[in-house]
Amino acid sequence: MERLTSVSDRMQSTRKQKYTTQQLAELEQIFLQMNISSLIESKDQNIEDSCKRFLGSDKLTIQLTSSQLMFNNQQSIGKMLTFDLRSRMNYHQAHLKDSISFPIDLCDEEFFIKWDVNYIQNHILKNKEKKDLFRNRKRLFINIIGCQEDFQTIIFQSPMLFNESHMKMLKMNPMFNKKQSLEDILSLRNAFLLIKALKNERIREVFLCINGFNVFLDKYPFLCKFRTSILYPKPLIAKNYPSEILEGRMYLGDQFHTADKQIMRHLRITHILNVSDMIPCYFENSLSLHIQYLRINIEDQDDVQIRRTFPLVYQFIDDAFNETKDFFKNPCKQNPLIDDIFQSQMELSKRQKLQLRSAALLDTIESTFPREGYASIQRKPNKQNRIAYQIDSAVDTFNRQSSNRNVVFVHCAMGRSRSATCVIMYIMKRFQISYEDAIEFVKNRRDCVDPNEGFLKQLRDFEEKGMEFNNLSQSHKDSQDVAVLVQRRHSIFY
Repeated sequence: MERLTSVSDRMQSTRKQKYTTQQLAELEQIFLQMNISSLIESKDQNIEDSCKRFLGSDKLTIQLTSSQLMFNNQQSIGKMLTFDLRSRMNYHQAHLKDSISFPIDLCDEEFFIKWDVNYIQNHILKNKEKKDLFRNRKRLFINIIGCQEDFQTIIFQSPMLFNESHMKMLKMNPMFNKKQSLEDILSLRNAFLLIKALKNERIREVFLCINGFNVFLDKYPFLCKFRTSILYPKPLIAKNYPSEILEGRMYLGDQFHTADKQIMRHLRITHILNVSDMIPCYFENSLSLHIQYLRINIEDQDDVQIRRTFPLVYQFIDDAFNETKDFFKNPCKQNPLIDDIFQSQMELSKRQKLQLRSAALLDTIESTFPREGYASIQRKPNKQNRIAYQIDSAVDTFNRQSSNRNVVFVHCAMGRSRSATCVIMYIMKRFQISYEDAIEFVKNRRDCVDPNEGFLKQLRDFEEKGMEFNNLSQSHKDSQDVAVLVQRRHSIFY
């Protein structure tokens, strides 16, 4: 309890104060001087044994999530509880709004093994909103951010993270001997202990984010809160965002999203597919956004022949991601084809490293931590996770190698039937996957997706016919009978 009291005092002292710029600089200097090596060397055999006793000899099931799924779940589910296990320095620089910090330089193994809920709630958490979230943790989805950088490379080291000799070997390994890598390893240790503590409370919906916080900072800076500088004003955050289907490329939402200028700017939307008969193209004449529209005038009825619009819909989305057409639509941009010809391998590698890799295989992991003997870790294969990983990897590769920065937003009235059908059709044809796999992929990212029976039948027919557009010229003529293409003279690129 003395240990928890000291933790409480130090955590409260860092949260109560309103720092000046000079105080923040001094605080950062203290954090930078934190000796991560000493934290690793302090892990003696007694500590390791107590951790293994707490984890037990049974398999610990670890459900993985990604930054994209956390973003989408926040839009569909609403409030979620997020635990941030990074160091104080990293947390103070930036963190997700309303996340609860249990930093590695304050919370050791004893903190999670004892897991005194009343003490945490009454003495450590002072923010009313965070206290309410923690109190309702059994009714919320819980996400854990366990590192600053991606830990896909160290997740399979997890069975040995509670082995004293193995930790010392990692410290000497050139791959892991950077300060940030060692911090992430210690954070991952604490993440396993936290998962076990929550499982002991019979909380099932606990997810460990395999992406580091840097991915959130890169993809969703508008959801992050900055504390280390007055240069970061409080962001204007929309109440709700559309669901991200393809990373940084395609979003699916409703009529309220398409009317929100802040969302268009945050997500950098350049093309909007409006699949409705009543919703206007709000920013058709906007001089600041320069969005290109395609409007499909159809109703959400079983007998509507939405398949007639498939060729034009596919061409509109595909053209948005076409490198060559991107150049011709933006005369201010240099020719990306010529740039790639004369680009050296080193320059290409540098450009690709600027974008953080977020594609990850999210199969559930089962790990054992026996006190003696061999520790094991196993994946539980899931077909949908493998298909999603293949699609995400293809999109990630395109994002790294392409200078095209267009983003497509697809919507109808509720983002459930008409617009979802168009997105499913594009996923099917673009990635050559079945109707069942495509609809499952989209539903995992937007759970309210529910095309009507007539649209589902037309998607099945589209698959049976080989996902080909027969008699393309006639198909385009049929499509244009129910579509209005709003042409723009200019298009914006980021």
